[in-house]
Amino acid sequence: MKLAERDTFFDLSSAELAKLIKSIELQLINLQRQIADEGIPVFILIDGLSTAGKSACISHLVQAFDPRFYRVASGIKKKNQISWLQPFWDAGPAKGSISFFDRSWYRIPFRKEIAEQGGGRTYFDEALEFEKKHLLNGALVIKIFLNISHDTQSERLASLKNDKKLSWRVDKHDFEQNENFTKYQNAADEMIERSDFPESPWAIIPADNPHYAFLKASEYLVDSISKFINEHKQVLSFSSSLDGCEIPKRPNLQSLDISKKDYEKQLPKLQKRLQELSFKLYKKKRSAIILFEGWDAAGKGGAIKRLLRYVDPRNYRVCPIAAPSSEDKKHHYMWRFWTQFPDLGNLLVFDRTWYGRVLVERVEGFCAEEEWQRAYDEIALTEKHLNEEGVVLVKFWVDIDKEVQKERFDLRLKTEHKSWKITEEDWRNREKWELYDDAVNEMIFRTSRKGAKWNVIEGNNKKYARIQVLEQTIKAFEKALKA
Repeated sequence: MKLAERDTFFDLSSAELAKLIKSIELQLINLQRQIADEGIPVFILIDGLSTAGKSACISHLVQAFDPRFYRVASGIKKKNQISWLQPFWDAGPAKGSISFFDRSWYRIPFRKEIAEQGGGRTYFDEALEFEKKHLLNGALVIKIFLNISHDTQSERLASLKNDKKLSWRVDKHDFEQNENFTKYQNAADEMIERSDFPESPWAIIPADNPHYAFLKASEYLVDSISKFINEHKQVLSFSSSLDGCEIPKRPNLQSLDISKKDYEKQLPKLQKRLQELSFKLYKKKRSAIILFEGWDAAGKGGAIKRLLRYVDPRNYRVCPIAAPSSEDKKHHYMWRFWTQFPDLGNLLVFDRTWYGRVLVERVEGFCAEEEWQRAYDEIALTEKHLNEEGVVLVKFWVDIDKEVQKERFDLRLKTEHKSWKITEEDWRNREKWELYDDAVNEMIFRTSRKGAKWNVIEGNNKKYARIQVLEQTIKAFEKALKA
């Protein structure tokens, strides 16, 4: 069914409008308090064709809300951001707050498909997956499409073009859309039908009259929020696709070694080669994200230090990941990683990563089984998206055996400048070695894919491990530059 066919339009008197708006505002004030009390993150997406009145609608809608607990953001990708989804992650709502966006995350797929610029890439699927992540994380997603007629769009474009103060708001793309109005409207109709779900349906609101559009959008917010608050304790179901499947174990560690002479000979050569490659990636505006996971005392910090020895410090950043903060816990677990992503051409190293969801959070019971089971696909799809955006992804699991870990723990306790590294938590984790070992095996098995394969580094010998980390990173960078 086309948009124009299922929309109706009628006008309201000023008195009727004022009365209804006052009533709705009082309801929204009360609902915002309930959102805060229940800890519900709310996305409100206002979309539509050019000049549909998205900005004006948002400006009116926010009047009822306490500004401390909402924000308004644009879904436009900043110049140096690596992903078109970053604006939605960066400005996504915390639990108990609301984020308004002046477009939906389906806008980029919508435009790509119209321009036939997808190149075989499934932009629409990436947008669907983003929405699914947040729905499963307990978010309320409200989607509104403001629908206008061709005549209304033509009149508004002409008015804006002739207004010296507002002419900057329209460009050739807006007029191109107007010339091909039916094509764009049909594409919008298809976009809505493909992304209209029971958990997050679209509301299509006639917007030729802006007052009516605002009223109907307000009513839809009241209905959607009220319904969600009444039902939000229901959990969306998820089942693991690997139930009953035997997970292969990692190969046994070997006593791989390297002489001091060979180490000192190879190390600077590899470091300088990485310096060259990182600069070439920078020139090509190709970002890289290097993920380090491994046992406590596996030598991740030392490997990272040697890895970055000659890389320009202006172009890289190391992000150590600790337990999530109180603010982190208000968002989807991937939020704190997305907000750290590097600018185009830069390098980011994560010391501990999003794999904590299927390691420590799984073993320690910090999340439900359904949540960590779901995380394998969520993470894999995130990494696929990064690959599609041209990000070079390198993943390391630094492996050591239990005896070596004990030796290193004991040494740290005896070494003044390293004793701070040992905590009670490290000893507790060691007691659960077998549980963590099973989790590591499943993590590697389920998330090692093309463009995001795990490099399992044998770390019983630190020098050997450092050389392996450098060699595998160089290999990944060289491959990316040849592509």
